[in-house]
Amino acid sequence: MNHLGQIILGLVSICMVVTLNIYFSTLNQISISLTMISCMFIALSWGLGKYIDMLRYKIEFDSLTNAYSRTVAVKRYRKLMRRAKRTNGAVAVYFIDVDHFKQINDNYGHNTGDKMLRKVADRLLQLRIPEKVVVRWGGDEFVVMVPCQCEHEVWAFYHLMDKSIQSISYQGNIQLSLSIGTAVSSHVGARPKQLEQLVELADKQMLWNKRRKKYETTLVSRHTAIGGQYRNLCR
Repeated sequence: MNHLGQIILGLVSICMVVTLNIYFSTLNQISISLTMISCMFIALSWGLGKYIDMLRYKIEFDSLTNAYSRTVAVKRYRKLMRRAKRTNGAVAVYFIDVDHFKQINDNYGHNTGDKMLRKVADRLLQLRIPEKVVVRWGGDEFVVMVPCQCEHEVWAFYHLMDKSIQSISYQGNIQLSLSIGTAVSSHVGARPKQLEQLVELADKQMLWNKRRKKYETTLVSRHTAIGGQYRNLCR
């Protein structure tokens, strides 16, 4: 948690108390009461700063996963776009959905589902991608925003995230898989897209990838079944 509010209010209160004490010392009016009041003022300011920091943290971060909350996603995206403008780069937005998450909740309980979401968020937060922003978009959905300079980086980050999450398991019997969609906005050419537009595009690609995986799994299952029938016939 960022302690900026605590530090600023603490320093301001100390400066005010020092200034006040210097003023009263010139009037020869320093007393024990003034010292006690000064200490109480500093302590109250420190406590108020801590409370402000806690409020900021609750607003900016998701309490379950420690990823950014959706309320600050646009602010973070605009910051990345300003960087992209300076470097003549782009921002890649990845929309991530946990496959079959409802089945995990139904079969193993919501506590297990929450643990799996924390594992996903931890992996995404630990990825060594400079200046990445991880947002819990809602439910089992995450949005990751990454500054990039070329198409190769876009797909390199895509595969890095996919590989990192696919290795997650829980108690040896729950294996996670993700469906990921991506969209890119840059300052080159057309007007840069808003975050909502990029998320919508990435969401559509994610759904297409999810359907494709389901279709490929169905084909493999059918092929295995047919192969098994032919093996039985050959006995």
